[in-house]
Amino acid sequence: MGSLTQKKTLFIFAALLLAIVNGTIYLNVWLNQWSEPTSVVKLTQRELSFVEESHHDDSALYLHLKWRGDYRYAYRTHMDWLDEKKLRELGFRVQFDENGVLKRTPQRELFIVLEMNGKCYQNAIEYARKYLEDYKNQNQQDYANSAEFKARQKSLEEMETKNSRLCTVDAGSDPELLRHQYPDKTKYIILKGVINIYGGTHDNVSGVISQFFASDIFIPLRFHQKFVESQRESTTDYQENLLGGYDKDIGFEATVAIGSRYEPYIIEVK
Repeated sequence: MGSLTQKKTLFIFAALLLAIVNGTIYLNVWLNQWSEPTSVVKLTQRELSFVEESHHDDSALYLHLKWRGDYRYAYRTHMDWLDEKKLRELGFRVQFDENGVLKRTPQRELFIVLEMNGKCYQNAIEYARKYLEDYKNQNQQDYANSAEFKARQKSLEEMETKNSRLCTVDAGSDPELLRHQYPDKTKYIILKGVINIYGGTHDNVSGVISQFFASDIFIPLRFHQKFVESQRESTTDYQENLLGGYDKDIGFEATVAIGSRYEPYIIEVK
């Protein structure tokens, strides 16, 4: 009898715990979406990629935010604006030992500004174009058949038609101050993220954005059919491509809002 009572108690406790966890999740969602969005931006498959089911504990579908470091680099470890001076402004204690080696510094949670299809992205195109032209000028004879030329040409084509147009451009501890500096809510979004210091000596200290707290965006059930339709236009293997994270030929446009807790959510899909 005592064993049965104990099992019932454990079952009730587990049910209450599950209810509390789910309640907390829904409360956070409601708090994020209850007021006017801090930004509303239109993104496509260039800025959003499908996330595999295995990445999450539930069976829901998610889109992952794709962004670039700055105009020169698609990789997120290179951002010219996040230099030593900026790191000090952000509150990092940039210190070196007697040998000039950077001391270990704790990471910081900050607000990060991303620009959609703006000057940073246009500079990226120009950089890729110049990179191609420089090779042509240096190898005027038979450059068109070289592997290097084709690689640079492909890089430019992907920059113009496939790569993300969402660039990190600034960071700070006060989101309202950042919004004052970047007032266009359809072009600039502000998200919470983590910045670390990268480098070893005075000459190569820079910052690294190691993560955004809400870079995976939940796809509401009412929009699933939109993705099915867009996928069917390009391929018949929906399950493999959508759930497998392969989004090369899937075309869509999602209107994404950034809520009061600086977390993104989808409000429309075309």
